[in-house]
Amino acid sequence: MTPSIVEPGSQTALEKSRDEDLMTTEAMPYLGAAVPVGLVGASIVALYVLMVDALAGHVLGTPNALGGVLFRGEGFVLDAPIRPGLVFGYTMLHIATFIMVAAAAVSAEYTLSRRGIGLPIQIVCGVSGIFLGLQALFVVLMLLLGVSWVGELGFERIVVANVIAAFSMAATVYLRGTGRARSRVER
Repeated sequence: MTPSIVEPGSQTALEKSRDEDLMTTEAMPYLGAAVPVGLVGASIVALYVLMVDALAGHVLGTPNALGGVLFRGEGFVLDAPIRPGLVFGYTMLHIATFIMVAAAAVSAEYTLSRRGIGLPIQIVCGVSGIFLGLQALFVVLMLLLGVSWVGELGFERIVVANVIAAFSMAATVYLRGTGRARSRVER
């Protein structure tokens, strides 16, 4: 087999494709789409946690306790007196985290769409990626803070919340179809 000779100044198809991608790619076109997706996930998880807390008799106990752990270094105590500043602070961090995960999800949808990957594979990748991202972030945060996420917080509560978030966020990403819409325009 003879190696092909590339004339100076000419490009292979792969190099042309890469150059075209660089020329047509906007700087983070998915960031604006991530905000509503993150807000959907954060809101659904907040409602789920509020419902679980209300059924257990301590409304806002979880965001209050997590705020105490994060901002004051206190132990995780669900029945502590509610301090609005801690609830608000934790809620803002909660929303920012979900928007960050949503940015990754929307970016992945955008990239997969541009590469011609089919919608079913995109959805499976989206749900899996969002769930694993949320789970990993929460477990690492709890380990860093020294909170047992298996004990009082309840591992199953976190898993259920992140599954609900993953499906709702993925549905929002794919119903909005930002990447697919941009791919159709660019072709």
